[in-house]
Amino acid sequence: MSTVGSELRRLFPHGTNPASEDASEPDWSQRPFVPADVFTAAAHLLETSGAYQYIVAPYSAASGGDPRYGYDSPTAAPLKVELERWIDIGRRWARRPDVGEEVQPFWDILYACEAEKLVLTPSARAPSPRWWSACHAMLVIADEASGDFGYDYRATQSTVGEADKWANWLAGYALADVTERRPIPSADHPGNQDHYSRHVSLDSLCTDVDRHVARVFPKGRTTEIGCTLRTFSHNLTLLPPHGRANAYWHQSVDATEVDNPDALTILVIPFPYVIPERSFHGCETDVGAGEQRWGRFQLDQRWLRPDGSALPGHDEEWSTTASRQAFADFVEAMLAKVRADGDGPIQGIVLPELSLDWETYDTLIRRLCRNWPSIEFVVAGVSQDCNGRVGNQVTASVFRPSPSDGRRIAETHSRRKHHRWQIDRTQIESYGIEGDLDPEVLWWEHHSVEERVLHLDVFREGSAMTAVICEDLARVDPGLALLRSLGPNLVFALLMDGPQLKFRWPGTYATALADDPGSSVLSITCAGMVDRSNATFKARNPTAAPQRTVALWKNRSGPASVYPPGDFVEINLPDGSHGLVLKLAGTRAHETTMDGRPNTDTTAWHLRGVTPVAIEAAVLDAQNLRWIVPN
Repeated sequence: MSTVGSELRRLFPHGTNPASEDASEPDWSQRPFVPADVFTAAAHLLETSGAYQYIVAPYSAASGGDPRYGYDSPTAAPLKVELERWIDIGRRWARRPDVGEEVQPFWDILYACEAEKLVLTPSARAPSPRWWSACHAMLVIADEASGDFGYDYRATQSTVGEADKWANWLAGYALADVTERRPIPSADHPGNQDHYSRHVSLDSLCTDVDRHVARVFPKGRTTEIGCTLRTFSHNLTLLPPHGRANAYWHQSVDATEVDNPDALTILVIPFPYVIPERSFHGCETDVGAGEQRWGRFQLDQRWLRPDGSALPGHDEEWSTTASRQAFADFVEAMLAKVRADGDGPIQGIVLPELSLDWETYDTLIRRLCRNWPSIEFVVAGVSQDCNGRVGNQVTASVFRPSPSDGRRIAETHSRRKHHRWQIDRTQIESYGIEGDLDPEVLWWEHHSVEERVLHLDVFREGSAMTAVICEDLARVDPGLALLRSLGPNLVFALLMDGPQLKFRWPGTYATALADDPGSSVLSITCAGMVDRSNATFKARNPTAAPQRTVALWKNRSGPASVYPPGDFVEINLPDGSHGLVLKLAGTRAHETTMDGRPNTDTTAWHLRGVTPVAIEAAVLDAQNLRWIVPN
């Protein structure tokens, strides 16, 4: 039988204060030293036992509430004065480590109940166990002590004595200490040290909690619907054990210097513009028979070079040095056009799933790092990572000052797609690829899933972003559960899909993320797949005039004073255009936990405008770029 004490020992196998001078043997009677460990203990016990389901916000008939709307035990709420006291302790603890002693009385209650059953179903109207309230108090205190946790770049630039919030300093120091940066070598760019691989080997910000039992991370948005543990915290979130799905938090070492931190301008490049014939190919497996036949397919990136042929003996290497430089020229021409039209400066660039190979991506990043200082990040789907590992991957680069000498560099991380794409008859016929894949076969993407990872990048104060690939947007386990706990402010969904219409699957799943955890979601596909789908639709419906809907925007809806109109927008690429400029506006999000604690320290992003971009024909011809946009 699991007890409160046995679970504490699982969480803290070496005791709750193993660094103490008096800790000759493991001891669990003293509260953990840092807020993250206190939060983990309280949150883990509340979730594992199910006790959080019995917690509600303060409500008192004495203050004017109708007594008919109160709750009988075991569902209970803290008194308002109790909640305010917990909040006060937490906010003082954020600045003074010694205030943590005020947590000890709550820990004493918990430890006194160590022999009690962890999971129980209280009788109707019976009082709840004392340790439930103690855990709720410690969760609130630790959460309030962790404001700006994971976001405060100043924590990496000071000593613990200078830091405004000591626990944030410890987290920033830990993240900086375990972050590995190494220059990415490139045969195309010898001697260039602008592009770095960035890997954070820390997947929990706890000090003494066993990460194979539970982990804690910073979070962005707070879920305001349903009743889950996620609805009870603003600043910290409880994650499942290491191994099931891992997350890495990338905190900036400096502030992002922009004229308006609440404005973000993104260039969407829906490349490739054409999916050539014979791009899809596959082989049947020995699984199934008849209608249940299976096969494996892969997608060749024939759009990455003018003649669409691969280099001899290297099927995965579709680009050449010349084609990589040409694509970088193409993107720079689009950026120059945006600047000339007065729609910039561009601060982020997003490309769809499998749009580039690594060498093309690397060439583009080095060019942007050198020539376009306004760019803060690039997100793209690629077919390899910087180590040459082939697979369907999302790669993100954030441009920052170098920690060593302050010069501008790009820091890049990548991760593999979590789920394989399955193509059936409906998709084969919709995309007009019957000549490449047999419609009688159920085709699975030839892709090694391997370790499942989410990367989150802090790109503005109070904002974190992440990216998912195609099926990752739709499948709940394991990535979406992790994403909902982390609550990124901005999610990019990179797809190889048809038109991004509200009623199709990307709209359904983007709406779910906009509700829980409250992320703003941009799904983007390539113009080539949209055109293939539209051609089939047009052939079946001759009078139809389908749009090239290459992207879809969704953010949480709500009161007009906080959430402006335009929360669900189909984004079309006009004929002759090559990209789309998206103007986003950030507002302070008003969020409240299930126990009634308000917060306005996070950002909600809204779409305020879309402008198409078309490179002049003379520029395309002069720079020999027509092969990139043949239509």
